[in-house]
Amino acid sequence: MTIDYTTVGAGAIAVVSVALIAAEVLKRVLGSRLAACAKKVADSSCPRCHRLLTGAATAGAVQTKQRFFGARGRLHGRDYPYRLLRLLCPHCKAELHFRLDATLFSCDHIVGPAEPGGPANRSQPVGSEANRAPSAAGSGG
Repeated sequence: MTIDYTTVGAGAIAVVSVALIAAEVLKRVLGSRLAACAKKVADSSCPRCHRLLTGAATAGAVQTKQRFFGARGRLHGRDYPYRLLRLLCPHCKAELHFRLDATLFSCDHIVGPAEPGGPANRSQPVGSEANRAPSAAGSGG
């Protein structure tokens, strides 16, 4: 039995091509979600100084990734977003984090309500990847 290396090579190239196309599609989908979030955020007001955020504020916005961990591993759900849009208010310099649905997650690292009109959790998220000890951060939750 002989191995046809031409067929194996063509199959490998096809698999790699599909993976690269899927990665590009995911990148574009996330990019469009970030752009839509930034557009919605530009029309809202800062929760600290109550002045309107503008397009200039969202021009400097960056995407951040954060993971939350509990006693049983990584936490998921609306209260523990993986991707956030971070920007600074141009008026009062407050650091604002928005979920990708353009709802406020935190203002100056004070976590707000998960639902509009819900009770506010006035503490920094416990167990976030940023607050973990360096030896535990690489545990891959």
